Formats: sequence, structure tokens, C-alpha cells
Amino acid sequence: MRTASRYPRMGGMWVLLVLLLAGCIGGKVPSEQILRISSDSKPIVISRQEKADQAIENAPLVVMEDLTAFPALDRNAVMLSHGRVLTPSSRWYWEGAPAAITGACIAASLQGRTEVTLVWPYRNRLEHQAMLTGRVEAFEVRTDAMEMLVRIRLALWTPRGRSLLLTRVLTSAMPLRSVAAQDIAEAASRCMQELSGAAADWLCTDGRNAIRAGQ
Repeated sequence: MRTASRYPRMGGMWVLLVLLLAGCIGGKVPSEQILRISSDSKPIVISRQEKADQAIENAPLVVMEDLTAFPALDRNAVMLSHGRVLTPSSRWYWEGAPAAITGACIAASLQGRTEVTLVWPYRNRLEHQAMLTGRVEAFEVRTDAMEMLVRIRLALWTPRGRSLLLTRVLTSAMPLRSVAAQDIAEAASRCMQELSGAAADWLCTDGRNAIRAGQ
């Protein structure tokens, strides 16, 4: 008779297990969100003939290779950092990999500039006066500092990448109102606007002078 008393207990345990499983299965899982970055570049509008004349007389042709990134950053997941620890988000994702986004923003910022003519994507057989390469070294949401941090390293080379002409490290940090998708995307867009503009100015001034000196 005493052994029969175990069954009510076991029945209660089964009911508790079923309720726990139902809670896990029926729980609301946060949906993934894709964060879009825009540098909001506004190209200078000039006539086709004016640009052709200036390109022939002054502007060196620069080809840009696809930018690279540190292995941990070569992914679409938004990287959240606290101190020295990086954690990829399982909810927020960039529209593309950071290296691809950065390269596209730099190319867009050089549209309409007459100091240099940038060609991207790079074509192997295209004659050019210089080659631009770059690497994304930081692209993260710093939760402890409440800011978006982006850092890139650019290098300007002679044709076919034979000799190094010039290097430049560019860093942008923009404050975050909150660690939320919209605020992260807006801060990243401001970083891209600042960095792509700085990269264009550097290439059109110091870069152009280095190309001329190396010819």
C-alpha cells in the first residue's frame, strides 16, 4: 500500500515537467532585426565634359580593392563590447559585412570628386596610377561607454601594389542614446559619414600628392 503512494507524486512531477516545457516552447523569442547603414554622401554635381577634362589633366586613377576585416569582424552580426570582451548579437545584424559596408561608403563619398578618379570594384587589367587597400579593425557597439566605434586602416600603393606610398588610420566614435536597434543604426551611419568623408579628403590631398611624387 505504501508503494502505491508514489504514483500521485510522480503524476505531479509529470504535470510540472509538461508546464515547464510548454513555457519554454511557447515563450516569445525576439525576432532578428537588420540594421541599415547609410553614409548620406552628397556627391558634387559637375558637367560630364568638365569632369572629363579635369580627369585627363589632373586626376590620377585609383583602383580600390575590396576592404578586409579582422576575422572576428568578418560577419553580419552586430558586435557588442564590454571592456575587452566582444560578443556577437544573436538578434541584431548589419545589412552586410562591415568591410563591404565601409568600402561602399568610401566609394560613394568620392563620387563627383575631381581630384582623383576612384574605380571600384577593382579590375585587374585596368591601367591605374595607384591602388587603395584597407582593413576594418573595429566595428562595435561599446555598451560600457555607450558609443559606436569604427576604426579603419587605409594604405595607398603604387600600381599593382608594388610599393607602399602612404598609410592612414581613421577612427570615429559616436555616442549612443540607448542600446537599441534604431539608435545603433543611426550612430553607425554617423560614423560612416565621418570616416568616408575623412578617407575621401585624405585620398584627394595627401594621397594625390603621394601619387604625383611617386610617378
